[in-house]
Amino acid sequence: MPNFAYNGFNPQGPTQGVITAKDKAAALAELKEKNITAKTLTPASPLTQNIKLSDPLPNGTDMSLLCSQFALMDRSGVNLLETLTSLLQTTANQKLKDALRDIRDGVSRGQELPVALGRHPLIFDKSFVALVKAGIRTNTLDVTLDRVSTMYERNVKVTQEVRGALVQPGITIAIAVAVVILLSIMVIPQMQGMLQGLNVPLPLVTKLILGFSAALRGPIGLLLLGVIVAAVICVQRYIKTEQGKINFDRLVLRIPKIGNLVLLGGLSRVNRTLATLLSNGIAKNEAIGIAAEASGNRVLEDVLRLGRKSVERGDHLYTVLEAHPKLFPATITGMVRTGEAQGELAEMLDRVSDFYERQVETDARNLTKYIEPFMIVFLGVIVGGLVLAVMLPLSEVIKNLST
Repeated sequence: MPNFAYNGFNPQGPTQGVITAKDKAAALAELKEKNITAKTLTPASPLTQNIKLSDPLPNGTDMSLLCSQFALMDRSGVNLLETLTSLLQTTANQKLKDALRDIRDGVSRGQELPVALGRHPLIFDKSFVALVKAGIRTNTLDVTLDRVSTMYERNVKVTQEVRGALVQPGITIAIAVAVVILLSIMVIPQMQGMLQGLNVPLPLVTKLILGFSAALRGPIGLLLLGVIVAAVICVQRYIKTEQGKINFDRLVLRIPKIGNLVLLGGLSRVNRTLATLLSNGIAKNEAIGIAAEASGNRVLEDVLRLGRKSVERGDHLYTVLEAHPKLFPATITGMVRTGEAQGELAEMLDRVSDFYERQVETDARNLTKYIEPFMIVFLGVIVGGLVLAVMLPLSEVIKNLST
């Protein structure tokens, strides 16, 4: 569905953001339900619709703290409206604060808490709503929220480990590219006259760098920039399609070292989410469907959806997982088989998720050590090539003067 950027005001004051709806009329209707009067409502540009110019969504740490405070107040016997008011006052994230305000207003009008939470799916996903509903039904909301807080906390740790391992090489490459572009545009042109005035044959490496600098400053540079921007937009749009998302996630999993780390992170989130859901009495087939969405990878999600269908037919989850050994190692399938046989699937998955969290931490450190030599060589080649391009003509001049 398309995204629409809006600018308007609500009872608290001016507000802006991006909303997803099937058309402009539906977007206006949804904004009206949220007590937002839109002054402007325009289709979000592909270049900006994913850039969070307004307040960001709450992260896992925000949600973990929210759940811990909610559990503490529920355990202390504070009524729901007072709890929501208190959470509203202590929450720093603006989008989470707006959602809590809307939820409190809904509850004050007699709306059930899970229904009010479900009005904000970008913040309170299906797993959160299902767990709260189960906690209320079994009168164990405080225990449930403590488990959810732990789930968020550990998922944040896994995500940070994976991102940390992937961000460092990305930053290194970005800096290297930026340095090359700046040198080509600002430094090399100033040296070009000097190098060409030395009256010596220029080495091939010098000619290449001078030619690259001239091309980058001319029409070719603008054309290259346009091609890169167009490619980014096309890839972004393609990834948003159903098949594009599947192909992208499949490609990521095939990247040496990085794919394995991403897979471990996804498996850890799946197992932790599934264990938490099952521990709170969520039906196995429903829990598998919700955990599939928590994987963050469409390849894993599709396999788990097959697992849900298998369970709904009366079969076991492990039979589907065993058919995909590259995604679900024997460690998982063996524990799932034992857990299903003994009726202790939640406990088994909890142990597996602990194991994979440690594995992610170890692999993230190893990946950084593995990539570091390549990054050093990459930077060395770039810097060395630039130095060589300047020094070779100068050395030739010095050689001619000494003879």
